[in-house]
Amino acid sequence: KAIRSAGYQLDCWILDMARTSKAQAHSAWKVMLQTKKSQDVAKLGLWGPGKILKEYYKTINNQDAVSVFSLDCIAGQAIDIHASFALSLANEGQAKVELFNYYGPEQQVLQEAAVKSEADNLGISPEAFTIKWAEANGCCAIVPFVQSKEKTAEAIVGQEAT
Repeated sequence: KAIRSAGYQLDCWILDMARTSKAQAHSAWKVMLQTKKSQDVAKLGLWGPGKILKEYYKTINNQDAVSVFSLDCIAGQAIDIHASFALSLANEGQAKVELFNYYGPEQQVLQEAAVKSEADNLGISPEAFTIKWAEANGCCAIVPFVQSKEKTAEAIVGQEAT
């Protein structure tokens, strides 16, 4: 209610399953369901490793309440069997899948030769290429702001001149 009374609208509330016991998850989920029922939030979701998401989804999902799955996934890596469960629900139109930590540690994916080569062949940036990979898998990539070192250097040089 505090969020709504301050003039904000909460679109999605996600429960972190990786750090929550089953008892805590059930208790928190009841509160989240009530919040959705009172229209203080539009969507509810689950965050965590694929295996945990699948187990909890089957246990706590009722009345199609889970509409978003959030997973850690590095672009281009094989999606594990449990995470593929979330993707199958997304493909059936039952949920959306968001991928976090998408470029890997220190944004390593953007520096891989294969990614750069394929992006060049398509005439797009490595960032756009990896986002297209997520879309091809029926997912939404949640990515950090990325600026190439060259563009950062150009911006710095441009600022020095002013």
